[in-house]
Parts: sequence; structure tokens; C-alpha cells
Amino acid sequence: MRISRMVSIVTAMALACAGTAFAQDARVELDSLVEKWTTALTSEDTDSFLDCYWDDAIRVNYNPDGTADLTEGVEAMRVIDQQWFDAIDYESLNLVYDEPVRFFPQNGNPTYVYPNSAFGYMDMFEFERRGSQYKIVRQYLLPHPTAE
Repeated sequence: MRISRMVSIVTAMALACAGTAFAQDARVELDSLVEKWTTALTSEDTDSFLDCYWDDAIRVNYNPDGTADLTEGVEAMRVIDQQWFDAIDYESLNLVYDEPVRFFPQNGNPTYVYPNSAFGYMDMFEFERRGSQYKIVRQYLLPHPTAE
């Protein structure tokens, strides 16, 4: 009984350490991906921006009036993003995101929530690993209270 309990404890500790290692490795890669996303957004580089998404990614934009816009696939995003880049000077906005909340669930995809309280919205990214890399598989833009 004692050996069985010891094996259980060692196994649990090994799994916890493996989960921590996974989260650390994933965090470095995902933080880099989000940095690339932010740089491409502020420089209005459509190709680099969309390279952060899987081809079949979806984006849901929840509007303050309670409506939502769904965009499916990177090519549909390209059309909308180019319209946004043509209409808004993202570089002059000086976008600064609050520190993200990072989730690394044991079952499921890593998810980051990036509030931007200065502009009254937040981005939630769900990442998926395919092959050797992560990209955004789902993104939600949600209204968020502005900073006081």
C-alpha cells in the first residue's frame, strides 16, 4: 500500500512538472506569436498579421450593441482586415494591451485574454498547435470597460 501511494505521488509530481514545462515552453512561443500579431497590427502588415492565424481560423467580433460578426477563414479575414487598415491608422493609436491572462488547460488549447482597457475592448485568442507550431485558431473581440 505504501509503495502504491508513493508511486501515485511521484507520478502526480512528474505530471505536474511536465505540465509546468509544457506551459513554459508554450508561453515563450505564444508570447512571441502575439508580439508578431501586435507588431503586424500596428504596422498594418496584412500578410504578417494573417500569418498568425490558421487558414481555417474564425474571428467573432462582439459589438457593444449586442450584435456579433463572424468571420470564417483567413481569406475572409483578409478582406475585412484590409478595410480596417484602410479606415484606421493603427500606428497612431499607440495600442498598449494590459498584461494578459494566460490559460494552459490540461485538456484543450492554450488561451490568452488581452484586455485593452484604454480602448474599451479585449482580445481573446485560442491557439492550436499543428505540427511544430502554434497559430491562432479562434479570436474573440469583446467590449471591455474603459480605464477611468
